[in-house]
Amino acid sequence: MKRIIRILVIAFVLMVPIKAQAKGEYFIAHRGLSGIYPDNTMIAVKASLDNPKVKAIAIDPRLTADKKLVLCHDDSVKTYTGKNILISMSNCSDITSMHYSQRFLNRKYGKRKFNSKDVRFATLDEAVKAVATYNKKHPKSRKRIYIKLSNDVSDVSGYAKAISRSLVVNKVNPSDVVFWGMGIPFLENMYIYSTPKQKRHCTYEICMWTYDVDALEDNVQKMFSVKRKSVLKNANLALYIWGCGYRNDLFSDITERKRIKISLNKLRKRGIDIVYGRLEGLPKDNARTIANLSKLGIKKIVTTGV
Repeated sequence: MKRIIRILVIAFVLMVPIKAQAKGEYFIAHRGLSGIYPDNTMIAVKASLDNPKVKAIAIDPRLTADKKLVLCHDDSVKTYTGKNILISMSNCSDITSMHYSQRFLNRKYGKRKFNSKDVRFATLDEAVKAVATYNKKHPKSRKRIYIKLSNDVSDVSGYAKAISRSLVVNKVNPSDVVFWGMGIPFLENMYIYSTPKQKRHCTYEICMWTYDVDALEDNVQKMFSVKRKSVLKNANLALYIWGCGYRNDLFSDITERKRIKISLNKLRKRGIDIVYGRLEGLPKDNARTIANLSKLGIKKIVTTGV
């Protein structure tokens, strides 16, 4: 009996750190886990909602000629369809009637994994409605939606108004929304054209994307300067660090990691609210990188697969 109790105690002790580590990681699905599913599609959004490890979904809305929003990382559909068609010059129905090419799907995800007929462009309405519906059904495991604001939209105010309207129409809880803006005018307009409720509860993040760790402090100084002059005085300052993937891991070298840690600690003291690590590949291939990010205090990981 004593031996059984001893075994159970040892098993419990061994399990505790594993659970703690799992809880510490906050995975954000990059374009809806774009390493596994066709990015910015409803297939990817729904898969991210069904994945218990995913805490949030990052998407890229684009404004069409008829002032509606479709999801696409690029300003053209060429990467996905082979057709050089600008989204801003097309109506929403023209874009959503297009399917991702079989050639693109085969090259990125492997032959016969996805059928072109099943993969089409999604709208922001479809994505945010799916998130709102999920959160209503699962209030204890709510998922946030990260809306990345494009920097190359000509009608900035129309873009912001369309996003705000989509969130209202689809009854999205503002607390579940994070606006990511690298171009300050785009984030300012998003704030200006948000509803009063959105202004109070949505999260607005002035986000600096960087590969170059040496340039971090200079870049952050620019962010502070811009924040002081803008309407976004209550916005978070966020740092988004690329180069965390297993193919090009900035954090694998111990000396480099120590240098980064010193730099990040300085920035946190100066007011950086959040640091994101961008993870390429699947977490099973990146266990060491995730551990290294954790040592640097980086818990929020934007990942292409989990």
